[in-house]
Amino acid sequence: MQRCVAALLALGLASGCTTKNGGKIGTLAGVGILSIGFALQAGAFGPGGETDPEDVAFIPLTIGALIAIPSLYVYVTARDEDDAAKAPPVPPRDSQVEKRAVERERAWQLTKQAMEAARGGDCATTARLGSEVQALDADFYESVFVRDAANARCLTPPAASSTAPD
Repeated sequence: MQRCVAALLALGLASGCTTKNGGKIGTLAGVGILSIGFALQAGAFGPGGETDPEDVAFIPLTIGALIAIPSLYVYVTARDEDDAAKAPPVPPRDSQVEKRAVERERAWQLTKQAMEAARGGDCATTARLGSEVQALDADFYESVFVRDAANARCLTPPAASSTAPD
């Protein structure tokens, strides 16, 4: 009977199936043969000729059990080699993305320094740091740096006096 299971597994593997699928095929075949044995035992095929079908029902029951049990074991314990192929590949880290993240972090650190300088009244330092932030990350400069109230005060030129000469 082990040869029968081995033959079923070999057939499954030869047809391009993995070990796990071979176990599945053997399990299904064994369950099918078992069901024939149960049907014979229940008398589903009617009365027989010389022998009663219930008397020979043990043959498909035995064969089905001998095929189904080891095949089920193979199916449950076998690792599917296709699982690794089916898993989505891990996308490689893009060096551009990493570089942008580092630049964004550096721009944030410079922005915090500029905020402190602007609140201290040092507009020259704020302007210098602003140009560095803009060179690192123009989007960050537009969306964060210039929107800070203290930085904005230092970056806007003083308004000309509105007194007109007489």
